[in-house]
Amino acid sequence: MISGFRETHSMNSDQQHRIDGEGMIAFQAWLEADNGKNKKRLAVLALLVLLVASGAYVYNYMAEQKENEASAALLELRPPVGSANSTNEPPVPAASFLKLAQQYPNTTAAERALLLAAGSYFSDGKYSEAQAQFDHLIKEHPSSQWAPDAAYGIAASLESQGKRDEALQAYNHVATAYANNPVANEAKMAMARIYEAKSQPADALAKYDDVAHNSAGSMRGQEAIMARNQLLKKHPELEKSATNAIAPMAFPPAGAITNTPATNAARAPMTNKPASATNTAAGAPK
Repeated sequence: MISGFRETHSMNSDQQHRIDGEGMIAFQAWLEADNGKNKKRLAVLALLVLLVASGAYVYNYMAEQKENEASAALLELRPPVGSANSTNEPPVPAASFLKLAQQYPNTTAAERALLLAAGSYFSDGKYSEAQAQFDHLIKEHPSSQWAPDAAYGIAASLESQGKRDEALQAYNHVATAYANNPVANEAKMAMARIYEAKSQPADALAKYDDVAHNSAGSMRGQEAIMARNQLLKKHPELEKSATNAIAPMAFPPAGAITNTPATNAARAPMTNKPASATNTAAGAPK
């Protein structure tokens, strides 16, 4: 039986060798056909593959180098946080960040530079310029990790210009388009603030309740509860409907928190100033 297997295996091996040999002969014949033009074509193809592979390596290497250079340049513009110069140095002007973004396009450092340029304009009270740069960042880099912040910056810039209705739409876009990002709750808090200013307390209460539910246990959630209670003190007629609407969640009663004022200022867009140097414009964070 074993002898038969060996004979069969030997026959199969010989047959395979013959097939391989015939294949090599046919391939050699193809290479030499047409005065060896096929051989030349194959050599050119191999060279092209090599060039593409080399080009991809060089491109990736250069892109990495460019990214490193851009990050280093951005760090040079801004003193390290906590250093002696971080509070004494004048704020970096928006023009410097924009120049860096133009010098190193298609880098994450350039995206951050655009965000910082917009924040610089915002800090200087140039809200329309800030809005334009936030919008520019989103249009040029829609998938940027800074896109949610830029979208919030657009809404804050509109609010700071007194365009309440447009700001409401922009904040609502942030809350829906970036629902899984922490900036969504910031946008809802800002919407609640605008609703209060527009004498729409029921709409404001709904936003506070939403944030309190979604951020239970967090500082922002606690701020939403405090703002909610302050609102209910001003509008006790909303207490019953609010209690029925949120029965599954236990809120402290409206009069329970009296020592700590509600913190209902939306965060300001990213700026290049220390927090202590950021002023708050009337009706909007800055």
